[in-house]
Amino acid sequence: MAGKLKDKLAFLNQVPLFENLLPSEREALAASLRSRRYSRGTMIFHQDDPGHSLYIIASGQVRIFRISAEGYEMSVAIFGEGDVFGELAIIDGQPRSASAVAMTDVETLILHREDFVHHLHSSPRMAIGVLEVLSQRLRTTTDYAESLVALDVYGRVVRELVTLADQHGQVTEAGVLIDVPLTQTELASLVGTSRESVNKVLGRLRDAGLVRLQRNRIILLNIDEMRNWTH
Repeated sequence: MAGKLKDKLAFLNQVPLFENLLPSEREALAASLRSRRYSRGTMIFHQDDPGHSLYIIASGQVRIFRISAEGYEMSVAIFGEGDVFGELAIIDGQPRSASAVAMTDVETLILHREDFVHHLHSSPRMAIGVLEVLSQRLRTTTDYAESLVALDVYGRVVRELVTLADQHGQVTEAGVLIDVPLTQTELASLVGTSRESVNKVLGRLRDAGLVRLQRNRIILLNIDEMRNWTH
C-alpha cells in the first residue's frame, strides 16, 4: 500500500463497505486513511482499551477475541483482506468490546474517529454501508448463539470449518484449504469448547475422509457433505 493515495483508492474500490460511495466520496475517504503494519502475533488493541480508530485490513488476517470473567479466551471472528473491524467503539465512544491480534503479518488502513464521524455526516451512502455491516454481524452473532443450543460439539466444529472455508478458503486439487494459521486451541475458542474436544472431532473427520490436517492448516476434502451437517 505504501501510503500512496492512488493505491488506497484502488483498494477501497474493492471493499464492500465502500462500494456504493461516489468516486468523490471514496477519494475523500482515502485521503483520511493512514497505513500501519503489524507483525504476526502483535496485539492491535486490547479489550477495554479506548477506541479511537476503525481498521480496514489491506492484507493478512486478524482474530477478534474476548476474555471471559473466568479468564477464558473466546474467539469472536477471524477477518481477512477487505474486512473492517473496531467499528463499535468509534460509533458509541465506549471502550473496546474485544481484543484484536494479528494472526499473520498484517497491513491495515486506519480511520480515526473524528474523520469517521465527518464522513458519516457528509455521506449517507457510507452511513448505510456501516448499518449493513452492523446488521450482518448481528445476524452472525444470532446464528452463533443458535448453534450453541442446536448443535453438539461435532456439529459446531463442522459448521465453523465450513464457515472458515467460505470466508478464507482456497480451492486446491485435494479440496478447499482453509488459509488461516489456526491452532486447535483457537478453533476451540471459536466454537465454545475445549482443545481436547476439537482434537477428537478433527480425528473423526480425518478418519471419515472429510478433512486433511497439515500443521496449522486444514483442507476440507468434501465441503458439500460437511455443509449438509450445518442445516
